[in-house]
Amino acid sequence: MSEILEERAYEEVIKRDEAIEVLQKELGRVEDEKKWLVVEVADLRVARQTVQDLKIPMGALEKDVAGTKAVEELALARLQKAIDVNEGLWKEIDVGRLAVA
Repeated sequence: MSEILEERAYEEVIKRDEAIEVLQKELGRVEDEKKWLVVEVADLRVARQTVQDLKIPMGALEKDVAGTKAVEELALARLQKAIDVNEGLWKEIDVGRLAVA
């Protein structure tokens, strides 16, 4: 009878040791994942700060683009006016030629 109890105790110790080994492997995996996550969090913080740092110049660039668009619209309006004046002058020249002929 004591041999049976001893055998059972031995099996329980083996099962316990196997369970500890499995848990230690899982703990190692979790610790590795934690290290990876710490690096990822640090990278995300850097990326977030970079985005924040870029927002300031972006605001200035957006204002510059708006100003450039306004200047472009003004230049296009002046160009159209010059084209219209040019066409009017050519019409006057044509009328003058017809009157002379």
